[in-house]
Amino acid sequence: MRLASVARYLGLLALPSALLACGSMVTFSDMETSLNADVGKSAPDLAVGHTRWMFNYHDVDAETYELTSLRPDECNYALMVRKKDKVIIGWRYLQNPPPTGCKFQSIKQLM
Repeated sequence: MRLASVARYLGLLALPSALLACGSMVTFSDMETSLNADVGKSAPDLAVGHTRWMFNYHDVDAETYELTSLRPDECNYALMVRKKDKVIIGWRYLQNPPPTGCKFQSIKQLM
């Protein structure tokens, strides 16, 4: 009887522990691959609203603007965006020579 109680107690602890351990995973993806994949796609209001803190906005000319991202790992980059339709038309590193080994990090919640 006592063994069954201990087993039930351990079973109850195991489920929350497993969920907490798997609750979030950190994944890394190659920055250049990700940025290249974004070219031709819409830049969803990156310059305004709640995501403004992530980028610095500045006009390049009458038709384009840049969104620059300054990162603590020195993998700083700029997105070139067409004003009329907010489509990303290119990107570049801010450093010359470009940094190597840059990665994006994201946290994905498992349900």
